[in-house]
Amino acid sequence: MNSSSFDTVTFESSADKAIIDNLIKYAIAPRPICFASTIDTAGNVNLSPFSYFNLMSHQPPICVFSPLRRMRDGSTKHTLDNIQEVNEVVINIVNYAMVQQQSLASTEYGKEVNEFDKSGFTPIPSLHVRPPRVAESPVQLECRERSDRPERRTRRRKSRYCRNTLYACTQRTLTQKQYDKTRGTRSGRPSRR
Repeated sequence: MNSSSFDTVTFESSADKAIIDNLIKYAIAPRPICFASTIDTAGNVNLSPFSYFNLMSHQPPICVFSPLRRMRDGSTKHTLDNIQEVNEVVINIVNYAMVQQQSLASTEYGKEVNEFDKSGFTPIPSLHVRPPRVAESPVQLECRERSDRPERRTRRRKSRYCRNTLYACTQRTLTQKQYDKTRGTRSGRPSRR
């Protein structure tokens, strides 16, 4: 069978922006949810979900997520503002049991509003960073932001909705209980199978 027997459709990102946006969102799926908890220098906590997120490396452990700017005015979101003040974030992994509560935290609130209170999640202190962890999350990645690189603006592309990509290196990836579960051990002892 030669390549000419396959029907393909090509889209140009500049001319077919809406089609490309929808195709790419659904082609690369399912996407894990980064439930990012951050804190600013005044102690205001923010908890917000991001679907543009993934693990990029495990040695060293590097996670990447991209907080989009607000579509209505191009302003930055509280998560990015907080990380620019305090370069730490906890990436709380969302499981199915957390989905409904997680969506409550995705509502846009004022900076002074704590999304832990609004969503009903339990904040617990982190061991290596200042932002709290979500107790209900099965895995919490305590991270320090390593790079905040806004997309370059060119003469041809002067979008005010540039994305910021955050490269965060994890400081502590699993609690001992979670580590034991992934290793098939109990209380640090190998399991007998």
